[in-house]
Amino acid sequence: MSNSKSIFELKQQYENIKQIAYNHIQNSFSFYKIAYRELLTFELKLHQKSKIYISSFMCNGIESMKQGKNTISEEERRIIDETDFVDHYSKYNIFVWIKRYYRLHKELYRQLYEHKKYSRHLLFCLKELNNDLQQHQHVMVVKEIFPYIDLIREDLLTITSLKFEIFDCYTLIEQMFLFDPIMDINDFLSLINIRKERETLEVINSLPEKVSIEDFENAVFVEGIEDDSNYYLRDSMIKHIFKVRDANPTLAKEMDKQIGIDMIPTMSVSFDDYGEVSEIKQNPPKLKIVK
Repeated sequence: MSNSKSIFELKQQYENIKQIAYNHIQNSFSFYKIAYRELLTFELKLHQKSKIYISSFMCNGIESMKQGKNTISEEERRIIDETDFVDHYSKYNIFVWIKRYYRLHKELYRQLYEHKKYSRHLLFCLKELNNDLQQHQHVMVVKEIFPYIDLIREDLLTITSLKFEIFDCYTLIEQMFLFDPIMDINDFLSLINIRKERETLEVINSLPEKVSIEDFENAVFVEGIEDDSNYYLRDSMIKHIFKVRDANPTLAKEMDKQIGIDMIPTMSVSFDDYGEVSEIKQNPPKLKIVK
């Protein structure tokens, strides 16, 4: 007895998959559009908060203008007018906004992953349906289905390739240290969730009362004193490093050489029309002539 499905059964299967796929595609693109706009709006807020801090910092430098300077330029007057309302703005507010941004990005990325995961499932179902339909490819009613399968496949593949670029928040932290190069250790520790380990306590005890950007980077990035469940500062540093690396091919090549990445065996992966791995092969090694 043959296990092959009839044309009627395959057409019914196609209609079911089509309806499910269309709803999923519409929901996924709608989610991505809203989420992308939400992240972009938050990034603009980060810029605004950073500008407010800079203005607040400038207030201290131009206080003498307000009190004793008789003649000031129009530009100086504009600065004074714009900064009057932020005299007491805390420079550490930017850390709160960066943490909120990473929390939002993480949640939206989780939701996007679910959309991608279901898209891959539908692609698998679509591939199996397409293979079954190939047995009846000369039948007119089946021929009419193939173009629609291709359209659905392309949309699902597009969803699997969607991603959210992450804003380089660490530039704002660098900017803060540029204007005020020293941070009180208590302020620093209040900004992070600390790992509950003896080694972490030893690192904290070794920090000076006034933390420089070098101390800050060493504690966060090298020693990793943030809790693994919420390491927004370390994450922002790592993403900043890779953004700088990707923008500078010469630097990227030198970093790979120093770390030894250029000597690690690499693989080439090929994918079929439905996004599934079709072939994996090792690339030729990069050999060096030793004299």
